[in-house]
Amino acid sequence: MMASNGGRTDNQPYSIRRSLLFRTEYRAFWTELQSVPGWSAPAARWAPLRRGVTPRFVADEVETLFIAPVTMESEIREFLRGYDRRVINNPSLTTAGVLILLFELEGSLHILFTKRTDFVEHHKGQVSFPGGVRDDSDPDIVATALREAEEEVGLPADSIEILGIYDDFATPTGFVITPAVGYISRLPRLEANNREVEEILEVPVDFFLNPQNERVVEMERNGRLHDVYFYTYRNGIEIWGATAFILRSFLKSIFPQSALS
Repeated sequence: MMASNGGRTDNQPYSIRRSLLFRTEYRAFWTELQSVPGWSAPAARWAPLRRGVTPRFVADEVETLFIAPVTMESEIREFLRGYDRRVINNPSLTTAGVLILLFELEGSLHILFTKRTDFVEHHKGQVSFPGGVRDDSDPDIVATALREAEEEVGLPADSIEILGIYDDFATPTGFVITPAVGYISRLPRLEANNREVEEILEVPVDFFLNPQNERVVEMERNGRLHDVYFYTYRNGIEIWGATAFILRSFLKSIFPQSALS
């Protein structure tokens, strides 16, 4: 049974999407600023850029560029802190934890995925978040997600800042999945566990926010039709199923003004 209903609270922040778009739109600004003769980071606050751009404007834009990643991190943390998440208590389902890991790469927010090998027990060859079934030795579901991430890709558990926990999701295959949302400013060198992980994927959030990269297929299960979401990434890699469903729900929650319907 469900212990509580998930949903957006009235006080959730709405500026996360704006912060992300700001960094994308002003990447050209940053490049142009660096080309100014005599430019240096300390002097950037007063660097003249072009006619009509005042020193105050430059100061504002440079300051925003530097603080945007921290702002997004803190706003996502605040959103999850006030979020009335869905909790599923069903002893017949197997408990699993996954890690939605957000990180900065080349000036944009990314999410970490793994493509599973054909040697694993469940979901062979599929793309998923790092994660797996909870062990009896795991003190909580966050520990499960962190342990699995370290086992699968060598990501040190103590390097991840946990921002919060998102909704529980029940799958048709008999699992209840709890996503822990984590953040790291820069990924360390990762090494895939060759038995479990075929490939490590670092996908920009903007890829999923573009509706042109999403397709919906009606699939039948247990006599009912369900919408199944697919994202085709590079080299034809498909992100779909429970992973795509969880991802889409999460992004709709933290980027409510996105084009996701």
